[in-house]
Amino acid sequence: MSITNDIPRGLIIRHPHSEDITAVLDLLIAHDIAEYGETDFNLEDLADEWADIDLLQDAWLVLSSDQHLLGYAAITAGELRFTFDVYLHPTDAP
Repeated sequence: MSITNDIPRGLIIRHPHSEDITAVLDLLIAHDIAEYGETDFNLEDLADEWADIDLLQDAWLVLSSDQHLLGYAAITAGELRFTFDVYLHPTDAP
């Protein structure tokens, strides 16, 4: 098995920075509303989550070439397992 780093043309993958928190929150809220009809996630929840992970190692953003946020992923460590969460903006999901 081989691993490639091919990123589809027009997409940018990078780690989030603190100034991305509002855009990521908007994506998470849009995802929740599309999936569940409502959200219970807020800025404080995301800030708490980000405080517990290394953003430069354990989180990623997928953006279009014009910097539109398409997706967000993060790995969090629990006592017995790791959790990998992936969110796509519902208007951009295939």
